[in-house]
Amino acid sequence: MAPGWLGSLLNWPFRCIGQRSLPETHGVFEAELQRPTEAELLRDEFGVPHIFAATEHEHDLFFLNGVVHAQDRLWQMHSGRMLASGRLCEMVGSKALDLDRFLRQLGLRQLAEEDAQHLRDCGLPDSAEALRMMEAYAEGVNWYAFRCVKRKRLPLEFTLTGQSWEEWTPVHSLALIRFWGFAMNYGFQHALLRRSLAELLGKDLAELWTNTKEEEASIPFTVDRAAWEAFKKVDLSAIPKIPKGDGSNWWAVHGKHTSTGKPLLVGDPHLSIRIPNFWYEIHGTLRDSQPFALHGVAPPGIPATLIGQNGKFANSITLAYCDVEDVFLERVKDGKYLHKGEWHRCNLRSEIIKVKNSESQECLCRSTCHGPLLEGQVLGKHEDFKTAMLEQVKKEEDEEVFIAYAAIALRPKSLSALSLWKILRT
Repeated sequence: MAPGWLGSLLNWPFRCIGQRSLPETHGVFEAELQRPTEAELLRDEFGVPHIFAATEHEHDLFFLNGVVHAQDRLWQMHSGRMLASGRLCEMVGSKALDLDRFLRQLGLRQLAEEDAQHLRDCGLPDSAEALRMMEAYAEGVNWYAFRCVKRKRLPLEFTLTGQSWEEWTPVHSLALIRFWGFAMNYGFQHALLRRSLAELLGKDLAELWTNTKEEEASIPFTVDRAAWEAFKKVDLSAIPKIPKGDGSNWWAVHGKHTSTGKPLLVGDPHLSIRIPNFWYEIHGTLRDSQPFALHGVAPPGIPATLIGQNGKFANSITLAYCDVEDVFLERVKDGKYLHKGEWHRCNLRSEIIKVKNSESQECLCRSTCHGPLLEGQVLGKHEDFKTAMLEQVKKEEDEEVFIAYAAIALRPKSLSALSLWKILRT
């Protein structure tokens, strides 16, 4: 048996490489802050950062917000923006090509660029402050990341994948907001669930159960009966069952039921446990400024908090299974799609996907008035559903049928960053 010291000796190089990217949590550093002498970054016994900045200098607060995210989650942030932009092939090669094509078709990066420009141009109250929040956060991320580049202390994953650091911008944060909004939609199963409840309970009770009511000129409460009958023919045995206990919830307790006489808000998002965690906890405040504080969690890459409180106002989020998306079957021929009896030209966008250790691939992204056409192998798990649905579509032999995806998460000119800012100022 080899002596114990031999194992320690062999592990020493790997320990050194892995630990070199650990954050610096002690000492004084120089950064481009507006009032650096009044800025302070502390960490408690759990490693949670507490940020203190000068009154009326939100820039310094969000700059340090970006610094701590980068200190602890730089690779998670980088890989997340690569995923949202459809650039995973640059990291892992052709194995991610189908997923990259799918995300390019959704166009989350392009939508995020439009969101950033809309935030600059809309002229709404507080829109300029929201943009400055995003920019200060990006400055903090880049300050720490380029400091790591200079000192050759980037996380080990950058070396293993051959990645280099690219400047973080507000567009990357907005793309992540778009991506998580899309990912939390859980597909078009909501309408199918409501259809099933309508058959089980009857329409009135189903509307009450789902807190959804069909009104004239609105989106249908359920999928149409033909689509439902087609869906019931699909063999779902290959689809993994939803784990027991999976879900998400939040609730409020009135002050008359609490010991303090003040209301309580409980947020309980059920996301899978992972390392690193989906959430990042942070506390920040402006000195001597009671109206401005933040304490809560958000995914790394997104400034401020999505779940938390500001000293006066508490907020939480959950999955409500609302009807926020629809799926259309489009009849397509020669680059055109049929809509209301007329053929219209598909919107076309060509993108180049760079592939690690291989040739770049062209990705043609098409869309209709309803939304992007989802084409490619990434939708293979939905092919049985699509096949069953085709029984309801009368098409000619020279036509193809594709799924078009319409969702709130894909609507242009989102003001999500402004919402983040307003929550802090409420």
